Amino acid sequence: MEGPKHLEEEFEEILATTTVTKAQEVMKSKRGLWIIGFVSFVESATPFPVLTDPFLIAGIILNRHKTILIILIATVTSVLGGIFAYYTAAFFLDFIMQWFTPDMTHTFNQLTAKQEDSGTFLMTLLGSSTPIPYTSTAYVVAFMKGNIGIFVLASIIGRGFRYTVVGTIVYYFGPTAIKYAKRSIAIFTIMLLLLAGAYIWTRM
Repeated sequence: MEGPKHLEEEFEEILATTTVTKAQEVMKSKRGLWIIGFVSFVESATPFPVLTDPFLIAGIILNRHKTILIILIATVTSVLGGIFAYYTAAFFLDFIMQWFTPDMTHTFNQLTAKQEDSGTFLMTLLGSSTPIPYTSTAYVVAFMKGNIGIFVLASIIGRGFRYTVVGTIVYYFGPTAIKYAKRSIAIFTIMLLLLAGAYIWTRM
């Protein structure tokens, strides 16, 4: 299946020994926790190809007693980055809509009015806990005028789940956690995709 295969390739890249080793060199700094927070924020707030996972893993390997704190920092800053991306997209949407004709504005408002909280929650949960780009998800939710409260709630759950799974497995198994992380995230991704498919089918 394409999804699990893509997920496996992503985690192999993220958890590759050389990548983690380089991240460990950076994380040895006294500002290691700040670095995790900064990287996590940038990954979620911008479309730049930055990955939090290597720094999360390196930080836990070097400071196992700070595992919970590291996961919490990564989750909070990632959600803050998602909120930033949401409002950035909303700002540019408002700017672009200034050039819409009345008919275009009316049509757009009709389309976005159909966006339900359940759809926003599921879309955000998928984007925040699976290989689907979280920043892109924030942009789409903003364009569709999804509820910001629902977006934040789903982001906390999704990002918290993703980093907790990776962090907990690394805590117990170290760099060899790749196969366990791949398996756990892959199963959860498949479950969410099935749920999303069922939701779309019921709305048709």
